[in-house]
Amino acid sequence: MSGHAQMHTDHGQWQSEHGIWSADIDAWKLEHLDAISRLPELKRRFEEQTASLQSHEEAIRAHGRAIDRHELGIARHERGGRDDEHDLLEDQHVQQARGHSEQLRLHDRMKARHLEIMILFEKLLEAVDATD
Repeated sequence: MSGHAQMHTDHGQWQSEHGIWSADIDAWKLEHLDAISRLPELKRRFEEQTASLQSHEEAIRAHGRAIDRHELGIARHERGGRDDEHDLLEDQHVQQARGHSEQLRLHDRMKARHLEIMILFEKLLEAVDATD
């Protein structure tokens, strides 16, 4: 068993630590208030990401329509088109292949970014939900 002097010393140390902890909590509460004040910014950025996804989706649809038109052109040519039309179809195909490669590159980049954002978002939700 410890003596009174040690108990007094312990109490003083503990009270000192309580002061440090209270200062920590005050700082954390301010940081939480700052984070809460920035939620509209986070919402705006998610909305921008959604708009970017919609633009990407429209570009994919446009590329699909171009492929459909090209397929029709090939089918017409196969039914008796002129030789110079074949060269044009080949040129169009090369352009479409480039466009497809670019869409693939953009899609892969957007997919990776989306996954990264959603993983971080879920981790944030889990971290904020954690109670000690």
